[in-house]
Amino acid sequence: MVQSTVPIVDGGPNVMRQQNRFCPKCGNKLRPDSKFCSKCSHPVKDMASATEQIFLDSYPALAFEGLVKRIFEKAGWGRVEQLGGVADKGRDLIIHSQQGKIVVECKHHKNSIGRPVVQKLHSAVMSEGTNRGIIVSTGGFSDQAKEYARDLVRQGITIELTDLSKLTEIAQSGGIELINKAGTDLKLYTFPERGDDDLKNKFLGYIASFESKPIPARNLFKLRKENVAYAPVYKSTVSINEKFYNSNKKLIIHQIHNINGIHYFDSNGQMVVDNFAKYIDASNSTIVSKQADSGTEFRLDNKDIQSRIKQKLVESNTTTIQYQPNPRINRISRKECKPKESSIVIHDIDKILLPEYRFKLNILRNQYFCILLESKNKLNISRTDLFNCRICSGNTDKTAALICNSCGMIAHNSESKTKCSHLCEICGKTICKKCAYYISKYLVMKKIICEPCADQSQKKKSKLMK
Repeated sequence: MVQSTVPIVDGGPNVMRQQNRFCPKCGNKLRPDSKFCSKCSHPVKDMASATEQIFLDSYPALAFEGLVKRIFEKAGWGRVEQLGGVADKGRDLIIHSQQGKIVVECKHHKNSIGRPVVQKLHSAVMSEGTNRGIIVSTGGFSDQAKEYARDLVRQGITIELTDLSKLTEIAQSGGIELINKAGTDLKLYTFPERGDDDLKNKFLGYIASFESKPIPARNLFKLRKENVAYAPVYKSTVSINEKFYNSNKKLIIHQIHNINGIHYFDSNGQMVVDNFAKYIDASNSTIVSKQADSGTEFRLDNKDIQSRIKQKLVESNTTTIQYQPNPRINRISRKECKPKESSIVIHDIDKILLPEYRFKLNILRNQYFCILLESKNKLNISRTDLFNCRICSGNTDKTAALICNSCGMIAHNSESKTKCSHLCEICGKTICKKCAYYISKYLVMKKIICEPCADQSQKKKSKLMK
């Protein structure tokens, strides 16, 4: 059972009401342990089982009524009917509770609410045939509004003035956390720095599958740690919901429905869409590990990054749709579907410093580089030239790479069709094409061998690549 403090009027009697759980669909009273409504069989979740974060300062004013509706429903006030619109006559919501109807007016702006809004709601309450109303205002209330509401109590009409702090309490009882911190700084996180031995072992695990004979790949590397840099990333949790209609508003031609999507942005607010984001996302659940010092520069504060996130998501989700207005007429129309910023809700933003460990590697006569990116206690190779064949410049992968045991060059393995490497046909040594020799075998065939085997051969040797 959820306990909730319902304010009557600022300065009036401090009335505590116990709020029972009600079905959000039909308004039927529920038992404390109910998982389904006994009247309509609607499934009912535990209202405080999971906390949802809402950045209220970025919440669009047009969608605020829907948010308040969800808050009252999840807090167990009863079934909530949303009216809204220009002809709502001061009635944005109607709560159908066991005590009767409650008329709700929602105001999401910085200015305080004056007496005229209370008078308007009073008229709406009377016209609905009830005696109770609620004004929800994130900007507070004027003294005149409070005084008028107190006078109505003496007449048997209750107009409850719910400011931001009281709305936050109600939301919290329903598992919703309201965050209002425009312009303030965001939480900053990073990971503990790894030791050299741990880094070396993790790195060698990536190249263990490289084909290398007779010396194993891990024994050919000379690894030198250069430095540790920190990649600044904003991680955001965002929902987008919007429908697009044809010209007569009767046919849905496109819709965007993305709930709690994760998006990453760099320190300048540019969306990260390359492999860098893939490595972050691959092991992400809660990416943070411990709180960090604010030594690395993030260029945007909460308010600025929220604005940038909305701009970029509008751009990335804008598309042109082709559709057939009339199925009987073979004519195609086009419409640009550009989501409104008011359709984008930002739930959470974190600043994360991702450690990048930078290495230089020597394999015999060849040098390479590698950058390991830390994310959720997992090291990922974010950038390297270890998977580039130095013969044909094509890409290899961990299972198709070979290390030349003569010069240290990495190439496609001996089974690849590119013929960038070979196995010595005498000793089995892995060699690249540049280090390969051949000796004639019969009249038309060649026997490909490594340089030491070629030096020991009594036959005339020739370089495979000239």
